[in-house]
Amino acid sequence: MENQEIADQPTIPTLTKFETPIIPKKIGPYRIESLLKKGGMSFLYLGVDPKDAKPIVIKVLSPRFIKNTEVINRFLKEADIIRLSNHPNIIKLYGQGEWDHGLYIAMEFVQGISLKQFLLEKSLSVHKALEIILQVGYALCHLHTHGIIHRDLKPENILITENGQIKVIDFGIAALINEEKEDRSKRKSFMGTPVYMSPEQKEDPKKVTFSSDIYSLAVITYELLLGKLSFGVIHLSLIPKKLRLILEKALQNDPKKRYQDIVDFITDLSEYLKSYTELEDTKNQENYDERYTSLVNTDRLFLTKDIPTWKHLEIAAEYDTTISSFGLYSDFFQVSENVFACILAKSEKKDLESYIHTSIFRGYVKMAISIAKLKKEFSPANILSSINRALEQDLMDQKFFVNLIVMNLDKDQILYSN
Repeated sequence: MENQEIADQPTIPTLTKFETPIIPKKIGPYRIESLLKKGGMSFLYLGVDPKDAKPIVIKVLSPRFIKNTEVINRFLKEADIIRLSNHPNIIKLYGQGEWDHGLYIAMEFVQGISLKQFLLEKSLSVHKALEIILQVGYALCHLHTHGIIHRDLKPENILITENGQIKVIDFGIAALINEEKEDRSKRKSFMGTPVYMSPEQKEDPKKVTFSSDIYSLAVITYELLLGKLSFGVIHLSLIPKKLRLILEKALQNDPKKRYQDIVDFITDLSEYLKSYTELEDTKNQENYDERYTSLVNTDRLFLTKDIPTWKHLEIAAEYDTTISSFGLYSDFFQVSENVFACILAKSEKKDLESYIHTSIFRGYVKMAISIAKLKKEFSPANILSSINRALEQDLMDQKFFVNLIVMNLDKDQILYSN
């Protein structure tokens, strides 16, 4: 993959496609130039500060939320948190207040692109990737020192400026560690972005701690090192051993086994970076690409791309190429002249071991179909029983979630079992 300096990247903010609302001439004391983005609960405008003519970003609540007390309180708290977070790697607050149509927050305008946009376009060397992560780590360190948990750390909420500086943004669901327990206990809704959320945050938003942010940062670290979005599937075997040990600790499911302090995570990454060389950088980048390609190709072996052409039946299948097929298996079989089968299965394991298990499972499926052909027993239950018997005798203790459909044209039946 091609490496490119951050300064060489396009830095015009990406506009979201939507029905453009009316653009006001002024919001508070700020002159409005254009609409940058419409979110689910707010609008972002590009404005100008009359004091120094500098561009700023104005965030206002969407009209449909201006009477929603919970949303208003969260909006006001976001401004308070940004005000507390005066740090070079965190977006700055310039002002807040009321205007004709509700509340607004005036923030620093960052000439740059999101980390997500960058990952979709280019890749970084390991050295540059870790430098970016360390900047995000410094921002988290400042937040945690002030008792703030971001709770939605992801590439979209990290901006890279033209000179390579990092800015953490979007504190819409951030939490203060010293908030009243009563207030935090009211949060029952799902908050955050699943791919980057720690297990405890997915289970209960009230359980977030500083280590929850560290988990999110570790996922982002993995993605930057690999040069690709993970879509929730992480292969730590692709990462160099010393660095892998750091990420393994940061990604522990049990928060007690994870880094408890972002300073320790920063320290370990810094020590690794000190001993890292450009030669290793080149070799590792080549290894990442080679290993990743190998994994993708292996993945695809277990998903049938050649859709069969069957008499009297039309078959279609679609695969989402943006999501890893890690541990998945699908196949089509003509059991007899007028009996057809379709199987979909998923390995319980989600690591490299699942490739071995899925490969063996594939063999058991083909064996079970062959037995069904010989015995002319075409029920899904019989076929799955054959597969289960083989799995029970297997020493690798494999477990799969299986769906099997059998279409019998002779009996005009469609049978399903799982």
